[in-house]
Amino acid sequence: FGNIDQSEEDLQLNANFLFSEFSYGNTSHLGKIGTEITRSTQTYSREETSYAYNTPIPDSAIPDSSITCDSTDPACITNEQYFDTRQVFEQGKSQVELVTIAAYIQDSVVWKRLELFPGLRVSYDDYLYNTNIAPRFATSYDITGNGSTVLFGGKNRYYSGTLLTYK
Repeated sequence: FGNIDQSEEDLQLNANFLFSEFSYGNTSHLGKIGTEITRSTQTYSREETSYAYNTPIPDSAIPDSSITCDSTDPACITNEQYFDTRQVFEQGKSQVELVTIAAYIQDSVVWKRLELFPGLRVSYDDYLYNTNIAPRFATSYDITGNGSTVLFGGKNRYYSGTLLTYK
């Protein structure tokens, strides 16, 4: 509700390492590890207070009375209805500076036409002081054996989102 300006500026340093492929039994493995450091500045600005009105009460719901409104009240229509609930979105500005550190490890395991991608990512931020552990798993199956039709799926957990809500 209302005009909101948001911005984000990031400075990021990444290092990713790919290990040499090796075989173990009938499978081949290709491991990866990596780190990331991000410094982020996020800003939020709502220039004017905004309102949302809810729960209309019709004139017929008021016994022996009729609704009389002030002509400047946007939540009321004389002899028709008024809104019982109002939400206020206050004008305001905020800025958050955040440093996030993360590391991950992942393996690519290939067996015939099946490929598995188990992994784990750990991150920490200096604003909420959260350490997040995010397991990752994905798999793909080459149905035709030539790469033209591949079925892919997985289950992953991602931690992200705006910190401006908390600010």
